[in-house]
Amino acid sequence: MARDSLMTVHDVAAYLNCSPSTVRRMAAAGDLPSYRIGRLVRFRRSELESWLHRSRRGRTADAERAVRDLGQLSLFGEDEQAG
Repeated sequence: MARDSLMTVHDVAAYLNCSPSTVRRMAAAGDLPSYRIGRLVRFRRSELESWLHRSRRGRTADAERAVRDLGQLSLFGEDEQAG
């Protein structure tokens, strides 16, 4: 399947390892990027991959690096941290 080809509800359910009803519910709620073509619902693989990337939970290497770079975002001055 091409990267930007349209996927059906069943394709997306298999891709995300969930049920078709979950895919339909998430699309209807606007949680999954989707297209309505009449009564049909279709999805672009590239948009689903972007959505997955944005929806990732947990700390990423970039987020951890940003916290280190900001000195752990302490509420206390450097003098109070040392003692």
